[in-house]
Amino acid sequence: MGLGSIISAAGAVVGALSGLSAGNENARLAAYQAERERERTRVELERQRRFARQVAGTQQVQFAAAGVRGDSGSALDILADTAADAALDARLIEAGGSLREAAAMSEAKLQRSQGRSVFVGGLLSGAAEWLG
Repeated sequence: MGLGSIISAAGAVVGALSGLSAGNENARLAAYQAERERERTRVELERQRRFARQVAGTQQVQFAAAGVRGDSGSALDILADTAADAALDARLIEAGGSLREAAAMSEAKLQRSQGRSVFVGGLLSGAAEWLG
């Protein structure tokens, strides 16, 4: 076995380790992105709920100022519609956040898998060079 084969084998092993390291780092970054998406969804959901409470409160004040009772008839229907819209908005925010988080977690798995593949491929290449 010549010096060139040894150097090639060592280079393949170093490349394998680099690929594994890069895959793990990319996976870590994607997992971090998933955490950020979860937090973003939580904040967005809280903001939407606060806004919905403000809208409902404003409607109740306006009904009271107009002398309309908010516990029956059209006023009650309007308040119920507002609550239903707020609930739908919350579900849409949660669904969107879940999708973004799942996509980031899938990316983390993919990156980890690709890093392992590069590692195994590099080791096999190094072994082939060594045995040569």
